[in-house]
Amino acid sequence: MNINISLRRFIDWVINLCFWLCGFIVVWLFAQVFCVTSFHIPTDSMEPILEPGDVIMVDKLTYGARLFNVVDAVEGKQVKIRRMPGMGSIKRNDVVVFNYPCPKKWRRIEMDVMQYYVKRCVALPGDTFRIVNGHYRVAGYAGILGCTDAQERFMTLIEERGFSDDTVGVRAYPEDSLIGWTVKEFGPLYIPK
Repeated sequence: MNINISLRRFIDWVINLCFWLCGFIVVWLFAQVFCVTSFHIPTDSMEPILEPGDVIMVDKLTYGARLFNVVDAVEGKQVKIRRMPGMGSIKRNDVVVFNYPCPKKWRRIEMDVMQYYVKRCVALPGDTFRIVNGHYRVAGYAGILGCTDAQERFMTLIEERGFSDDTVGVRAYPEDSLIGWTVKEFGPLYIPK
């Protein structure tokens, strides 16, 4: 009789443990999809604020979580993305995580949702953005945009190495011969609403 009671208690304990583990996994998945997730910083483009290997937590509630078919995305297929309503909006100098819009061909916009970029938002819809002598500017905005130390270091690097405006990494649109925008002098570019 005591063995039966002990066995029954053990089975109840295992069932409760499984229930709590399943509940924890469901809550964790819900939080990852709708609330917050983490990303590793892959490159040095956000230095000195964020360095390669840093991990950031992304608040999905502010801008709204994105929903898409993960299986299709892993297979490299284009997926339809739906965005949940957010509780806020993007502001200048916010760090944003997004997908590169031209993963396969420059002439076509398509998303690879498995490849992400972490950058700083410097212009908002309705802004007119330009780069003047390597520094970011928005018409009608007098505040600091981006990391000015990094902008100055980049300009110093270009000058020290003697890079011309046609050098890869300096020219903003590699296949463009009409506009001639570079990372030193760019724009004006109106950001549509």
